[in-house]
Amino acid sequence: MSYKIYICKYLVIIIVFVCFQNSFSQDEVNPNCYAVHSVGKLVLKSNTTTSFGGIAAREGKDCLSNEQVFRYGAEYPKNSRIASLHQGSIWIGGIINKDTLVTISSQVPIIWKRYRTTLEPNSPYFDDAVSEQDYVSVSVDNISNSIYIPPDYKPFNIQVTKKSYAWSYDYADDFVLFDFEIRNIGTQTIKKAYIGLHLSFAVGYYNGSNVVENDDLAGLYSSSSSFSDCNNFSDELLFSWGADNDGDPIDGEYTDILGIVDGQSIKSATSLSGAFFLDYLNEKFQESLKTSYNWYAYNFNKTFDFGPQSKQNFREFENRNIGRPVSHGDYYHFLSNSEIDYDQIYTASISPFDSVWLYPDQKYSTDISTGQFFKSNVLSVGPFDIPPGGILKIPFAYVAGENFHTDPTNGDNLPDFPEVYYNNLDFSD
Repeated sequence: MSYKIYICKYLVIIIVFVCFQNSFSQDEVNPNCYAVHSVGKLVLKSNTTTSFGGIAAREGKDCLSNEQVFRYGAEYPKNSRIASLHQGSIWIGGIINKDTLVTISSQVPIIWKRYRTTLEPNSPYFDDAVSEQDYVSVSVDNISNSIYIPPDYKPFNIQVTKKSYAWSYDYADDFVLFDFEIRNIGTQTIKKAYIGLHLSFAVGYYNGSNVVENDDLAGLYSSSSSFSDCNNFSDELLFSWGADNDGDPIDGEYTDILGIVDGQSIKSATSLSGAFFLDYLNEKFQESLKTSYNWYAYNFNKTFDFGPQSKQNFREFENRNIGRPVSHGDYYHFLSNSEIDYDQIYTASISPFDSVWLYPDQKYSTDISTGQFFKSNVLSVGPFDIPPGGILKIPFAYVAGENFHTDPTNGDNLPDFPEVYYNNLDFSD
């Protein structure tokens, strides 16, 4: 199998994160604009404290340039108009007394948002700057009468701080680093807390008015390797990734030149992007840390959903399906079940006699394996206990790479030959 990944590149991410952890001072930017990391090749909205990416309002403006922002959550490469992300968000789950609680992005309104840069030494934005584009936002989850928080929402009583950093250097222009911090401002310990990175991808050319076709695939790339050219660096990587299902070839080949397909202007989208937690977690929590990777697919009106479930951890959710979580208990199960789901392309390959996995609904399994339907992917870690006044730091990176698709005919291998399909993917950039 030709899985390849350039671990040295991710070592740069880890080194940069460890070397540059500073606090922000009190200069603020307009909280209603879009905080966009645009200095590098990866253009990514940083946005609210518990989210990144996201679909922008058509009149949405960049906080710095005041120009209209790219509509989708991320663009890669910059100025290509290739969307690479719909929405990313951070899920927080935990137990207070006997209550199981989960906070998702829409339930944590932003208090303030700030900007720093190392590019302007004479500017007030230079003080304490870490990167060429720093953003910081802070939220609390116990604001009463907020339009963001449902009336029946029960808060953790936490303050959440998210710092994000981007650079334009060749070795660092295709990732954004995040330093995510949870402070318990309540009076009770949050027990068995789990943190999830939720990613929903949208990959394809955006011409300014079209809807990027929903034909993406996602999975979890796992690698444990040592590299002598990285000073004997050794690491294990769990990378939650997403990409177009076939790279959108035009007339049998990949091209950066616009073409017309079914009356729409289009060009190839051969890149991938995704996120992973940084090594700080493995080093600090060692044997107690558990990782889960779960995904689910659903249709537009949510009359159908499906997600892999092992026979050992089976849970029927409150909507009586087995894919999309609904209740706090459902979301917490997603975050804490220690299950690593098979990648989406394998859905049609699961047999009714599989010893581990429930048999997928055959009405939808082929479509899921080829990239149809909306999909949500959650990579999570835990458990952590956060006492009153305690702080939990969760560093992660969002990265992108080019030329993931190299064979314009590779999509023909789905759904029947998923291993052949994977052999033709390139994770090396």
